[in-house]
Amino acid sequence: MTNVSGACTALSLVLLAAATAPAAAQQISVTTATVEAGKLVIEGKSPQPKQKVTLDGRFNEKSNGSRAFRFSLDDYLPPSCIVSLKAGALLTTAVVANCGPRGLTPRGPWNGEDEYVADDLVTFGGSSWRAKRDNTGKTPASGKDWEAFARAGETGPQGNAGPVGPAGPQGDTGPQGEIGPQGPQGATGVQGPTGATGPQGIVNAWQISGTPSESGLAGGFGNFKFTPDFQTVTVGTGQKVLVVSSMSVRDLTNGQWWVEWGVCYRSGDFGTLNRRGQIFSWLGTADQNNSITTTVLLDPGPGTWQIGPCLSVEQTGKLNYNSTSYTTLMLINGS
Repeated sequence: MTNVSGACTALSLVLLAAATAPAAAQQISVTTATVEAGKLVIEGKSPQPKQKVTLDGRFNEKSNGSRAFRFSLDDYLPPSCIVSLKAGALLTTAVVANCGPRGLTPRGPWNGEDEYVADDLVTFGGSSWRAKRDNTGKTPASGKDWEAFARAGETGPQGNAGPVGPAGPQGDTGPQGEIGPQGPQGATGVQGPTGATGPQGIVNAWQISGTPSESGLAGGFGNFKFTPDFQTVTVGTGQKVLVVSSMSVRDLTNGQWWVEWGVCYRSGDFGTLNRRGQIFSWLGTADQNNSITTTVLLDPGPGTWQIGPCLSVEQTGKLNYNSTSYTTLMLINGS
């Protein structure tokens, strides 16, 4: 006789196993989720064989006939260290081992030309700002792109002045500045005392003019005579006499004839005749004019002196003094 109760029990177990097996297959199982050798490795089984599996909505792999799949990704780390897996309509998550959540990345002062990604930290307007998403050229302000991380505090009260430090070394002399505008004219100062009277320059002056003459000359050098006249001059202490004398002469006979024209002075009518600055002129052919000028500064000493131009000829009657001679005498102080 058949045991109906046992048969029913066995049939129940078979039906339960048949119903449970498909339910277990309709899941995404994760066997490995870790970071190793610089890669993100995710392994598991899909609900169906040869089924597309998507990781974080970005990366895709296809399971094999045994439903096994494997992700091995370079340079990718989930920000929260949690990955999401999707196969068909099923979705699951897994925590990644050997993974630390990403921190903030200091980027310094904000620059409108730089590219920023989420969690970049910049400074702007005295505050620090965290990027909430990738952006470029977005000025930090509370909104979709940025959030305040640390705001600048209010300016505190001014502190007390510190002690004066020691004087530093003197710097190099700077370049000379531009000349400033001319200032207004100042008031006229008081008149100073009158200075002492300086020495007088020209004390007196005389002019002698006339035609030289050979009268009284016997010929031959050394026979000097005043011509045409002389001037009596009283010379004081420290005084001198400046004499400038000129004349013109020409030959009457062809040949070479000498004439001496100078300045002479003597004391009284019979004093010794002193001659100074005479000029020796070599004369040439007849009718050849020759101009003669002499300038002498006499220092005869204090006293009364006869001073004037003087003449001496080599041979009388051979020369003609064809112009008036002019002589200027100046009594001066000092040299």
